[in-house]
Amino acid sequence: MAGAGEFGCMVRESGFRERGNVMAAAPNQVRVSLSRPEVTYFNLIKFSVGDDPLVRVDPLRELPSGAFLVALHVKGSRKRRRLRI
Repeated sequence: MAGAGEFGCMVRESGFRERGNVMAAAPNQVRVSLSRPEVTYFNLIKFSVGDDPLVRVDPLRELPSGAFLVALHVKGSRKRRRLRI
């Protein structure tokens, strides 16, 4: 995987072949896929709130019910109130 976009888009890049004056991608060389919505939302939380040194974000977990759990660990009740957790 060459890179990941802001909203969970993953792009895999490979080499290009040159044909005459036109650059053309070799067949099946570029793959674009979207992350599932829950992963996208988790990444939004992780890379915004999770950048704070007083907040730790646990990995995304799927519960037996099919729901997803994002656990935030916050140091300090003042910070917790500001985040409205």
